[in-house]
This record gives sequence, structure tokens and C-alpha cells, in this order.
Amino acid sequence: MITITHTNDLNEEDKKTIIDGLVKHNEKFTGHYDVSYVKLILKDKEVVVGGLFGALTWDCLFVNDYWVDEAYRNQGLGKYLLNQAEKITLEHDINYMTIHAIDEKLKDFLINRGYQVYGYLDDRPIGHRYNFLEKHLRNNILKEINIPNEISLVKTPSKIETDQFQEQLAHEKEALVGKHFFEFVYIIAKNENRKLIGGLVGYIGYDYLYISTLWVHEDYRKKKLGKQLVTKAENYALDMKINQAFLGTTDFQAKPFYEKLGYEVFGVNKNLPKGFNNYSMKKIL
Repeated sequence: MITITHTNDLNEEDKKTIIDGLVKHNEKFTGHYDVSYVKLILKDKEVVVGGLFGALTWDCLFVNDYWVDEAYRNQGLGKYLLNQAEKITLEHDINYMTIHAIDEKLKDFLINRGYQVYGYLDDRPIGHRYNFLEKHLRNNILKEINIPNEISLVKTPSKIETDQFQEQLAHEKEALVGKHFFEFVYIIAKNENRKLIGGLVGYIGYDYLYISTLWVHEDYRKKKLGKQLVTKAENYALDMKINQAFLGTTDFQAKPFYEKLGYEVFGVNKNLPKGFNNYSMKKIL
């Protein structure tokens, strides 16, 4: 008998099994990809005044966090951070970046820097539009950008500097969209021997359920287990008064599966990773 349960606190071993299971499936199509992290911090003496964090993998720099202190804007710091990130990306023989923006001013700023919106989610959070942007880099047009002499760039920030950046970024987001709760969502499936045979990793935040990882052991595929995992996560979201969900998938993953569950494509990244397309999908629950 298979049991499917929801938990907010998944042990590290089970989490690793789920993520490694999906990675193993992906590598059958893409080959092995390493992941390296980009962490750039700007400081005025001992004060963190900006930064950009992202991950390099799948032929892309995925920018997750980007911020400049309001008191230090209009001095070229935002452009400088993007420029440094683009340089690092090109040094890794990668010419593609993605980034997101809730703030319309930030979206317009990124567009002026050559980024294009490839998709968006309305009401993430409610009353705001969450924009997804991309840029194809070209080495021959990357120009040097100067910043004030008192500002220094840290490429290997300490934990204290990283924590300061994340804290300032959180304050910025709260000032923009108000306070929102975030909660991890884990759905796990075990067989009669209590062996983990499938799992879903995601979170609830900004009034959406986000499904990050879905994995089913190959011996249990085509038995509607994936559907049960997704449905349980969606039902939990509804219990929490969340009625929208989104996720990402690829040509070699589960696009037709999610379409059968009612998800629709709202954005496409071509050649992510190379030779395949990546689809951003959403659903009203």
C-alpha cells in the first residue's frame, strides 16, 4: 500500500533522494551539469549597499536576488552589478541570463539594460505583477562601468555580509509589497516497506504555490502517483487560501503531464538547457 503525506519539515536524506532522483532523470537527456554560484556584494566601508546573487547551470545564470540601497541609486551601482554578473557569465562560456522583478521601476530599468520580459504572473503577490526577464549576452558590446571610488566590490562575501544583504533585501521587498508568509511544502510517497518512492518539493509565497521539484521512482511511474502528489499539494494550498500555482518544466520532463492537470504555458525559454526548451506554467486552482 502506498501512503502519501504532507509535511512542512522533510529530513535532509529524503529531500536529497527526491532532488537527486530528478537530477538523475535530467542527466539522461542533458548530461551532467555542475552548479556554481555568483555572489556579488557592494560595500561603502563596512556597510552593504547592494548585491546580486545567482546560480550558473544549464547554460544560464539564474539571478535570484538583486538589490541596491535606495540611498545609493542613480550612481551606476545597479548597472555595475549587472555588468559584473554578465562578465562572469560570459567567462563561463554562457551567454544567457534570467532575472525577475516585482517592482515596475526595476522591470523598466532591466528592459533599458537589454532584458526582455518573457512571461509574468498577475497578483504575485495580490496587486502586483511578477515579471520574468531574460537577456542574450554579446561579448562585443559589454562596456566598462565605473562606480564611486568609495564603493568596493566583494566577490566572495562572508556569511555576515551575505546575511546583511539578505536582510536588507527582505526589508526592501516588505516595503514594496507588504509582509508575506513563506512556507515550504513537501509531499512524500512511501511504499508498504516505508521506502520513499516519490516526492514533491515546493513552497507557498506571494499568494502562489510554487512547485520546484516533482519526482517519482521509475518503478512507480504511469500509476498516477505524480498526479496524486501534485493534487495533494494543490489541495493544501487551497486550504491555506492560495488559489494559484506555477512551476517550470522542460521538453524532456513533464509538460504534457502538467497540461493534463490544467497548467498552461505563460513563458518559454528557448535552449534552456541547450537543445531543449524550458516552460513556465501556471494554473488557477
